Amino acid sequence: NFGENQIILTTSPDEAKNISFKVRPNLADFTQQIVYIDASDIITNVIGSAFAPYASRVQPACYGSCTRDLPEHDCNDTMIVWNNSDKQEIYRQDNCYFVDGDRRAVDAFIYSTFGILK
Repeated sequence: NFGENQIILTTSPDEAKNISFKVRPNLADFTQQIVYIDASDIITNVIGSAFAPYASRVQPACYGSCTRDLPEHDCNDTMIVWNNSDKQEIYRQDNCYFVDGDRRAVDAFIYSTFGILK
């Protein structure tokens, strides 16, 4: 629970604490912003449900050009980009947060944003 909102994740904070962070996300970076998410539908729903109460809008998008029928954005916009990989790392470039890894990395990103992982 975070305030009056409930965030449902599949990874415990203990399981997520070993993810490498080059920078820690902060909820203020997303509050009252349009947050674009480039990820699978499942990961977009997980991130979107956590951020929706705080962002002005959460919307699927493509980071750069893509073949999907989605708007294309870059790091001039507030964006979360997920790459399913073995890397298990979170880093930032301009207004983009990159979450490289599996579901543990996604959950670690959310835990860190809400101050549960420090």
